[in-house]
Amino acid sequence: MFRSVIFRLRVVHQHLSLLPRLRLTRTMSSSNQPTAGIIIIGDEILKGHVQDTNSHFLCGQLFQMGIRVEKIAVIGDDLEKVSSEIANFSSKYTHVVTSGGIGPTHDDITYKGR
Repeated sequence: MFRSVIFRLRVVHQHLSLLPRLRLTRTMSSSNQPTAGIIIIGDEILKGHVQDTNSHFLCGQLFQMGIRVEKIAVIGDDLEKVSSEIANFSSKYTHVVTSGGIGPTHDDITYKGR
């Protein structure tokens, strides 16, 4: 389990390192600084069974790249809520980063909500 978490964080880091090279087409802040919203997905987070450390990591990485995180939302494993939150964030922030909701269990629904 620990190895898979490290692998996932490395993949996220690799993806985030590509962001400055991408053309920014969505809303930027008034200072023309790119913005981000982070959506943490999982009933296990909301129930207190698992501690969210991903948002802390993501904020640090995004800050180092000059991307200002404006909002972090934690939502449960509900397809309509995931879809709605992604659409809402997409209209407000340059980048939307999701964490959780995809895995080997029956209730992992993030991919369907995109």
